[in-house]
Amino acid sequence: MTPAYAPPPPIVPPLPEPDQTSSPNPADHNDTRMSFGFHYGQVEMITCTCRVCAATAGQGSGKTSGAYWWLYGRMQLHPGESWLIGFPDYGLLTRVILNQPDPDRLTLVQFLAALGEDPVLHIQERRITCKSGTIFFASGHDLVGWEGAHVKGAWLDEFDEMPLQAFRRAMERTRMRDGQVLLTGTPRNVAWIKTEMEQNPGLIHRVQFPSTANPKYPLHALEEARAILPWWEFQRLYLGILADRDSGNMFRRAWWNYYEVEDTPPPMIFTLQAWDTAFKVKTWNDYSAGATWGMTRSGLYLLDMWRDRAEYPSLKQACKDQYDKWSPSIVLMEDKASGQSLIQDIRANTRIPIYPIKADKDKVTRAASVTGVVQSGVCYLPEYAPWLKTFLDEHEEFPDGTFDDQVDTTSMALNYLKNLRGGLSNGMEMGEGKTARDSNAWSGNAEYSQGELVGAGSGYGGDSNSRAWNS
Repeated sequence: MTPAYAPPPPIVPPLPEPDQTSSPNPADHNDTRMSFGFHYGQVEMITCTCRVCAATAGQGSGKTSGAYWWLYGRMQLHPGESWLIGFPDYGLLTRVILNQPDPDRLTLVQFLAALGEDPVLHIQERRITCKSGTIFFASGHDLVGWEGAHVKGAWLDEFDEMPLQAFRRAMERTRMRDGQVLLTGTPRNVAWIKTEMEQNPGLIHRVQFPSTANPKYPLHALEEARAILPWWEFQRLYLGILADRDSGNMFRRAWWNYYEVEDTPPPMIFTLQAWDTAFKVKTWNDYSAGATWGMTRSGLYLLDMWRDRAEYPSLKQACKDQYDKWSPSIVLMEDKASGQSLIQDIRANTRIPIYPIKADKDKVTRAASVTGVVQSGVCYLPEYAPWLKTFLDEHEEFPDGTFDDQVDTTSMALNYLKNLRGGLSNGMEMGEGKTARDSNAWSGNAEYSQGELVGAGSGYGGDSNSRAWNS
């Protein structure tokens, strides 16, 4: 069930198009902190008409500025109404309302003053009176027991650091006025919001945007955080994703090595292709992917990646074309519904050395079994390949990303290659004087006898009677 949308309310003043640099404020003022263009995430949260809008966003992404406009726009639509703002503690409350240390953002009082609301702050009563209405404010724990008036809207900032009861009190205080609740935060804690979304589907509309939605956010700071933080934590703090602690961080960007495409890779001991297929109607939105990997005495090289949405004839032709291009020793293909007919067709009508791979474990388990291979630093990617960014993004976002077809090919290929004891028997160089036989990442149980595959690798079960190649 998805949340219903009504036409966006006529926010006053009118919103500019996203990424424009013109000021949304028609008033004459000189404060440069009021001159900014809205980005897509701010526009979505400001114009959301759902009962609850949860904006989970990266640090420095502009979520608080967007919340200012969410509040101001609704005050113009409903003059004379009361509003409620909640914060985890009074330290944050003071910074947002009274004493903002961020040089790029006004306090809420300054913001309202710049828009002609003539705000008057009543600290003892914990309220702000304006031309268009009254704003009450409270800390998270005080909000739990708040018995003030019913309000037209409530904004909870850094909601993830508040107790669930604070959210429920905001819902209760807005219900009688047919109001809305806005949640904004960098999701350091995700437990209760994920539970509420699961238990009340359609109630909460989530808007998610990264730190870089703000064009002023320094990219070098993002890359530094990406390099040092666990992936789940980076996703929460800088992408606004409600990532679980045990998800992600399986293929960190810093673990991959690179070679220039113009360079000729070292002679390959062994070359294979791994295919993840999807061509049935029910999986029309999935990609098929075919990866070509080569193994040398110094590492594993991703030589090529084919990826597209393809119907059966086009996919079959792509398999033939990629085989003709690279002449791999073996072609692995996952033996699932979408691949079975293709495996049979290729076996019957070509001399491609196709080998079906049966997945007897889930995707995450299979990927986890090759994480050590990538982490050991022996995997090399073509530095300037046009598909490199998509490949890196998908692996870094796994298993929380939208697609996993390329990750599946990596799991298949590396599981197979790490178990090639015959090719590794002379010792793969691992750096620092180590060889493949010194690394747990390269331990495996595969054996080969007269062309037959005896062990296919972790997470995949093979037919021990099947030929590894059939030329």
